[in-house]
Amino acid sequence: MAPLKRPSSALSHSTRSALGGVFPLVAPEDQALAAAPLEELRQTVAAEVQCGALAGASHVVLRRGKCVFHMGDGKANSKEDFNVRTLCKLHGCTKPLVACAFLTLVDKGKAKLSDPVSKYIPFSSSVKSKPVKTVPTLRNLLTMTAGLQYQDCPAYSSVMKQIRKGQIRTLSAMCDALAKAPLQNEPGSCYTYSFCTDYLGWICEKISGKSLESFMKEALLEPLGMRDTHFVVPAKKKSRQATLYECNRIAGSYTLKVWQHPEKAPGIMSGGGGILSYHDAGMWSTAEDYVKFCQLLLTGLSPSGQRILRPKTLKSLWEDSLVPYGRKDGRLPGWHDAAGRAPGGVWDYTGWSLLNTHLTFQEPPKAGHVRMGETMWMGGGGGTYWVVDRRHQTVAVSFSQSFGGRASTDTAKDAAVFAEQAVEEGRELKRRRR
Repeated sequence: MAPLKRPSSALSHSTRSALGGVFPLVAPEDQALAAAPLEELRQTVAAEVQCGALAGASHVVLRRGKCVFHMGDGKANSKEDFNVRTLCKLHGCTKPLVACAFLTLVDKGKAKLSDPVSKYIPFSSSVKSKPVKTVPTLRNLLTMTAGLQYQDCPAYSSVMKQIRKGQIRTLSAMCDALAKAPLQNEPGSCYTYSFCTDYLGWICEKISGKSLESFMKEALLEPLGMRDTHFVVPAKKKSRQATLYECNRIAGSYTLKVWQHPEKAPGIMSGGGGILSYHDAGMWSTAEDYVKFCQLLLTGLSPSGQRILRPKTLKSLWEDSLVPYGRKDGRLPGWHDAAGRAPGGVWDYTGWSLLNTHLTFQEPPKAGHVRMGETMWMGGGGGTYWVVDRRHQTVAVSFSQSFGGRASTDTAKDAAVFAEQAVEEGRELKRRRR
């Protein structure tokens, strides 16, 4: 397939109105930001689209609740342009939405983080062949310390085989089957990126008595005005779904082809963002929708002013959630040693939030010391990515749906880099004017 080329263009009037109707559109300078870095982002995306290294992308940047930049360029699929209303597979970016919806249940007193998982759903009580020493709790699920793993775990092979054959087609059936396998680690002993958020999704269903999609719609999506975020995309919106592409260089030029994989898990509403491959989206959403969720992380409020999360709960999302499980040096196996055992690496300055997102810190871990994150971020495997900067009150949401490309293609997929530069240059411009 030849590169999908088109020049960068402004968004339609209806899109401008939709975005501006929630977050007022203002010039970057009105929020003490330099405009040049944001314009550079627009040009960078256009260059990658033009050469075929990037199928398409959309970006939204907020500052103090106002939209200072938004754009779309390239193609979403063979017929539609890529813009802020393009529906993208969230993959891992599904996790924060599910975790947040679950925490609304905690805020309402319908669950406690200290509750055993087994209070709500079947859950293994053994580690391989031995009884657990620590009963796994809902907090263990949120912190990925429950002893679970992902689909390539040998203990889950029979369950994954049933999913491949279509014998398991619901979230509850999958989690119920996985619960029969032993845990792979003692709860609280290490961090393991795993099916924990899928279990949280099933618990949401159990407590609410509704499907995960219906519960999420009521608890989070409708209050936030996220009308384009779904597990199952309605037929009338399917034309806006982005195709997941591979951008490969062949004979000196880039070509796009539709990404393919033989495995998928249809029917399972995966709270974790997928089961067998990137065919499994978890949820679908748009940059225009997802930015509403990101702004919530700074205020606890919906765009209309409705409180979604209690102030105490909101504060806890910015805290290092792995502190209770840290060893004498404050570090936890599986997390702080992800890039090597020696202290001082990048993961010593990165944490995990109860929201199932990453946090960045200015100091390394210390036993018993709860660090507060300066920025929060999360990415989905297919190209969705966002960063919320608490200190500078900025939100940067970047959506794309293509693999490959060149080194500069990754830059074109990350509005946060340009937003940070806009803050820094804006500060410098202000100093010069004094």
